[in-house]
Amino acid sequence: KLPKTRQVNSNFMPLKGHEMLYYDSRSRKGLWALLDGSIFEEKNNPVAQTLAPIYKKDKDVAYVAYNDQLPHEFNGTRGGHTKGILMAGKNKKEGTAWLQHSVPRFVGPVKKGYKYPNNGLENGQLFFCISVPLKYVNVIATHLQVQAANVYQKYAPDWAKSYKEFWAILNKDYMRRVPKEHLKVDFLLTNKKKLVMAIAKPPNYPRDIYTQELGRQMNDSITVDRK
Repeated sequence: KLPKTRQVNSNFMPLKGHEMLYYDSRSRKGLWALLDGSIFEEKNNPVAQTLAPIYKKDKDVAYVAYNDQLPHEFNGTRGGHTKGILMAGKNKKEGTAWLQHSVPRFVGPVKKGYKYPNNGLENGQLFFCISVPLKYVNVIATHLQVQAANVYQKYAPDWAKSYKEFWAILNKDYMRRVPKEHLKVDFLLTNKKKLVMAIAKPPNYPRDIYTQELGRQMNDSITVDRK
């Protein structure tokens, strides 16, 4: 999601803060598409389309929503600085979708349908979604446990009991006393056969995750700009 900007010269397109750039496994390498849609509307909006099953109250789809900056309708806190939605489905909807993002107070109350918060207008925001086979849902659920994700909305149908770690996070059955040195590293194979490395750390992890750990896992140097 692009930030709101002002026009500084005639060659610069001002942005209103609702525009979206999009890239997926089918995109041409290195080319992002400017979408003909608004983050505030459901039409031509990949975020709204990804989350459609939870708004339609599909009984074959279980989910948890977590955010360290909750919508005003909710309360509670945990230590993890992490935001996202983990969905898993059975039968015709079988699979797992993990949407990670940077938007405070999103998603709002699911019963009210899709709504992008006004507080997310000014700044640029990031959404990163991977689709993987259902077997990975326990792995991702364990990552949320290690991160101390703050779960505030969920739907937990009975079929999800077959997935122990997922069922635990669905019911806020959180891990106790995760060692601060614990780093969980897993490789997930997406539905499009792309290998994704996922790293989870506890909130009180004592080292810099980027320079000391991610670079080592990638076997390469890395530069990170954190503003």
